[in-house]
Amino acid sequence: MFSYHRRQDSFSRLHNPTEEKDKSERQAVLDYLNHYELVSIGIREQILDAEFYRNWMLGPFVRDWNAAANFIQRERWKWDSKQSLWTYHDPLFENYQVMAKKWSYEAVDLSRDSSGPPDVPSGPGDEALPDTDGEQGN
Repeated sequence: MFSYHRRQDSFSRLHNPTEEKDKSERQAVLDYLNHYELVSIGIREQILDAEFYRNWMLGPFVRDWNAAANFIQRERWKWDSKQSLWTYHDPLFENYQVMAKKWSYEAVDLSRDSSGPPDVPSGPGDEALPDTDGEQGN
């Protein structure tokens, strides 16, 4: 599914899926990206062998990061309905980004400044994510 959307350059239609087919495809793409994130965490934590993985998957690893960069950037913007504002969620696929950038100067560099937030909330991924800094709220 990821390869289909990569070849069609159609990730943007997955931000606000209305049909069950598109919802299923959105989840498949997120699952695929989560696989790369998990591998990246394993490499960064020295659980997986970085050189082995790099020698085996460098091309597809960076190609897929670049292909999904706009999709990931859009997914990082979250709408906080309580405060009526957009926040940028850097941690989403951050390990994948770190490894792609470490291994290739061609890897897309995403940050808050790469693009502004969407005009209006429109999709299932827009809802705010819980605070994960480990501190309890009041």
